Amino acid sequence: MEVIRKLGGQLPDRELAVTMNRMRCKPADGNAWTTVRVRELRERLGISSFDPTLPRAETISADAAAIRLGICVGSVHKLILAEVYACADSKEKFVKDFVAAWSKVINLDRFDLAGSASV
Repeated sequence: MEVIRKLGGQLPDRELAVTMNRMRCKPADGNAWTTVRVRELRERLGISSFDPTLPRAETISADAAAIRLGICVGSVHKLILAEVYACADSKEKFVKDFVAAWSKVINLDRFDLAGSASV
């Protein structure tokens, strides 16, 4: 339901159903999301429908984010699901955490670091 609360008015119900199915979010009965299910839940929660005339929040695909960040798509999905960096004021935290994680991954392949000098 949190996904619908966040994206309800920003995406058409069909796109929201596809997104939630790709994220493997399941409704209470365990079936896949459909346009009708999304619309019913959105209406029950009092979330307005998508209006294409209103300005939309800027979005980027997971593939484009992975290319831009230089990480694999799976890592982007993990970050999205964790919602660690979802707020607008988390840019500095994201940069610090990303640099730390990237350094760790890059250094895993290095044999010239301490502890691996005997190779």
